[in-house]
Amino acid sequence: KECGLDDFDVKFFGRMESMSAMLRKMTKEKQIEQLTFEDLFTQIEKIKATSGFTQVKKITLLSETLATRKGSLKNWSQDINLFQELGASKNVIGQVYEYLESNPNNTKTYQEILESFKK
Repeated sequence: KECGLDDFDVKFFGRMESMSAMLRKMTKEKQIEQLTFEDLFTQIEKIKATSGFTQVKKITLLSETLATRKGSLKNWSQDINLFQELGASKNVIGQVYEYLESNPNNTKTYQEILESFKK
């Protein structure tokens, strides 16, 4: 974290797909044997500065928050904002609200609630 990488960054850039894509781009200019950690870190910093990465990170973190949060009418006024930020349709938001109204003692997370709609 002192170097500017948080847990999300480590997971994202530590995936084989991300690492392969960066190395393909970096090896166009240098042989792989010539690459240093500084080269890799510079490439990560460039990617982190893009609006695309910022948006992916925001959406992923919001999704993870909702996936693990227990659905509750007590928190609905805050949780609906997360659904809206993620671009959920009014239909989905309405279904979740109806579910919570009919299950006031709900113990499911929002992910579990949404998965139950698919069945």
